[in-house]
Parts: sequence; C-alpha cells; structure tokens
Amino acid sequence: MIEVHGRMVSSSAERGIDLVEVISSPRFKQWAERLDSGMVVRHVHVKAADTFGGRIAFIHLRLNVLDPKGGDLVRFLFLRGNSVALLAVFICEGREFVALIVQPREAEGDVECKEVVGGMCDKGSDYPTVAARELQEELGIQVRPEELVDMTERMAKIKRSGLFPSPGACDEAVRFFLFRREVEREELEALQGKATGLAHEGEHLKVRIVPIGDLPHESSNMMAWTAYLLYQHLKVLGRI
Repeated sequence: MIEVHGRMVSSSAERGIDLVEVISSPRFKQWAERLDSGMVVRHVHVKAADTFGGRIAFIHLRLNVLDPKGGDLVRFLFLRGNSVALLAVFICEGREFVALIVQPREAEGDVECKEVVGGMCDKGSDYPTVAARELQEELGIQVRPEELVDMTERMAKIKRSGLFPSPGACDEAVRFFLFRREVEREELEALQGKATGLAHEGEHLKVRIVPIGDLPHESSNMMAWTAYLLYQHLKVLGRI
C-alpha cells in the first residue's frame, strides 16, 4: 500500500521488481506528490523500473483510476521526471547565432539529431542549477545559475513544474532557459564542431552553430522549437 493525499492505495509490481525501492525512489515520489487531490487512483502496478548510475531513472506504471463519473479507467504512465532545455544565443558582429547539440537518438531514428542544450533533473536539484550544469557539460561554458534567464517563468507565472510535452503518458515537465552572450568571431568558430558530453555516461555530442533563423529548419526537436519561439516572443513583449 502507498499513501496518496492521505488515502491508502493498493500497489503491486511485476515479478523481480523491488516495489518498496520503486515507491521510495525520488522519481516515484515526485510524481505522487504532483497528483491533484481530485484525481482518484485506486491501484498502482509497477511494470518496469530502469536504473541508471545506481539510481532508479525510469518507471513504467499501470494505474487503475476513477473517471469524473466514477467509472474505472486503466492508464499507462512513463515516469522520467523533470528536465531543462536551454537556448544558447551568441551575438557576433550584430547577428544572432544558436548552439545546437548533435547526437544519435534511437527513438527518432536519427544519428544526427539536433537539439538545444538540455538534461534531466534529479529530485532536489533546482532548475537553474541543472541548466548551468548542462551548459558546462555540453558547451564547456561555465556560468552561475542566476545568470540564466528562466523563459518559462517570464512568459507566464506558472504554478506547476513547467511545460508538459506529452502529459497523456509521461510525467516530464520542462523549464526553458536562455543563455545569451556577445562573442568574437574566433570564439564562435571555436565552438563549431566541438566534441562535448560525458563519455562515461554514453554521451558523444558535437556542437553545431547556426544563425538563429535557421533553427526551425535544422531541428525537428520540440524542445528546440519551443525554446526558439519563447525567445522570439519574449523579445516582442519586451521581457528580454
């Protein structure tokens, strides 16, 4: 049994899965704490739990819930937690350029998927700190978290964790940040094609610098498009 909004809910797991370990994990707790009090969960079944770096990183659930009219529904969820996306803008000789991270993405089936800087948050890690860490790992640029602009917050005073790309089946909430700096031509050219990422975590990244207007043509990634559109709209509103 697990407790959700003061009510005990039955739980179970596939054979071989440590149910106590899963429901005690930060990933599961984060999702359970987010549940609206009006959402009635009757049973939670853990179908799979994947570990990464010695911790539970992904959880697959089957839920039995009540619909607004009291009927029984079955829902399938993929818990991966919150994440950040960061648009890195470089102003060079009066023009704006952005950094895209090129890497293989099996789900997309592309060996050169182009994305903005980004990464997953662990429970207890605040968004700006994670965004600054990813900027360091993926571009080699070190900044203080407070130097970054939280574009999500400037666009709307959101009450929840962030923007949800696929809430029909995934709990991921994303906050979008901006890093912007004036650079010399030599610094911009030094970033082009730079190999980055954490090799011990299986990251083999390459930096691609493009004029900012080319981003929608270069990338099919939703995070990249959202970051780009947020930035453009915030400039129009005068909030950047």
